[in-house]
Amino acid sequence: MFDNTADEGFWSTKQRRARKAAKESALVGASKSSSELRRILLLLLLFTAFSCLRFKIVKWAFLSLVGSMTTIGVLQQHDGSSGSLPEVLPPSTIRQTSRRAIRRVQFWLLIGALMIATRANAQRPEVLPGCESGNAIPFHVESQWGSGPALEQETTAGASPASSNATPNPWAFFLTTSGYIVPDGQSYVSPDFSADRGWIHLEARYNDEALETGSLWAGYNFSAGKKLVLDATPMLGGVFGNLNGVAPGYLVTLTYKRVQLYSQGEYVFDTRNRGSNFFYSWNQITYPLLNWLEVGLVAQRTRVYHTSLNVQRGVLVGFTYKKVNLRLNVFNFGWTTPTEVLSLGLNF
Repeated sequence: MFDNTADEGFWSTKQRRARKAAKESALVGASKSSSELRRILLLLLLFTAFSCLRFKIVKWAFLSLVGSMTTIGVLQQHDGSSGSLPEVLPPSTIRQTSRRAIRRVQFWLLIGALMIATRANAQRPEVLPGCESGNAIPFHVESQWGSGPALEQETTAGASPASSNATPNPWAFFLTTSGYIVPDGQSYVSPDFSADRGWIHLEARYNDEALETGSLWAGYNFSAGKKLVLDATPMLGGVFGNLNGVAPGYLVTLTYKRVQLYSQGEYVFDTRNRGSNFFYSWNQITYPLLNWLEVGLVAQRTRVYHTSLNVQRGVLVGFTYKKVNLRLNVFNFGWTTPTEVLSLGLNF
């Protein structure tokens, strides 16, 4: 008869060390992920603050600061030998300069949020099942130290609860930033942030209904069908900024095999001017040529910018790499001067 007491004690010590190291690694990874998420939320909050810079006092202070800096710069470039000072910049020039500065701040805040979100997703740890709940975690350390009776017993006993306690993140987030290059008009950036959990859909948009205008949405997700799959989300939103009103809307995706039809629309009831009510829509049909490449047709109806066509129509090409999506839309090619829309999306 052999005495296995010392052998069992040896393997129990190895198991405790392995579980302790795994828990510490998971806690450090979760702390890093939480820190990155707080940075993303801070950048999005700053972006929202600059986007909603409509209060007269704050806006007047910002415009005055930019105007003063612009005037000082002009005076510093003045050559005193001419004997006369340059004319003071008109208010319209100061306003345009301030708006450009605000747009730059918004742009870099969004770029920073995208970069931090990408970094946070890359650093997201692979949390082992059952580590957060404190259950026994099976480790296959026999490949390094051989097999032992205590290890085999605990591995067999802990396998079933560990696999049953694996829970994915219930929330799904998606951030899209679209840049509109408008010919003979003002180009602009339109960000869109959405969050889904089960049947709950929340969304925030900016520069989607009008320039310097935001909107907040809440909707209900549901799906139907097997071969022909329908995913729909009826929504209700509030619009504020240069345009104020209430808007019912929808998101619809119809999928058959590899072909996908997507439609997004809203009808804005302008609370200031009933004659300004308008129906906005974006419709596209896509087909994936490869796992990372898709092509399709796209059409939209908008009032943010104007062309000779009431309904913009064109083609699109999209590229996907892991959780990042890049898409180029070209509208009105062959009818009038094309309008390009470049979109960058990130889901996390």
